[in-house]
Amino acid sequence: MKQCPVFETAELLGKKWTLPLLQQIELHGGKGFNELMRQMKKISPKILTERLKALEAQNIIKKETADKDQTRTSYFITEKGKELQKLLTQFRAWSAKYDATFAGCEERECVKCEKY
Repeated sequence: MKQCPVFETAELLGKKWTLPLLQQIELHGGKGFNELMRQMKKISPKILTERLKALEAQNIIKKETADKDQTRTSYFITEKGKELQKLLTQFRAWSAKYDATFAGCEERECVKCEKY
């Protein structure tokens, strides 16, 4: 039996690296696995693989394979993912409003934040 989709999404978003990964794909879409590894520096290949598969399973991102080179893949945010990202931006703004240590959070990339 499938879990509640709201619970599934909340559980996925609560896992470490999911939010920064989603943000990286939205801001720099079209990057492959290796480029995402370089951008996110501290993430392990295993965790990156798990998060990419989970986001893809939820239809938040999509993986595309290059026509000429079937071994080359790129990740892009879907419409569902774009709507989710809007909510996350509001969440960052809400956090900054009530906690001064997060001031400007909604304007920065998570992977460049000293808190992550």
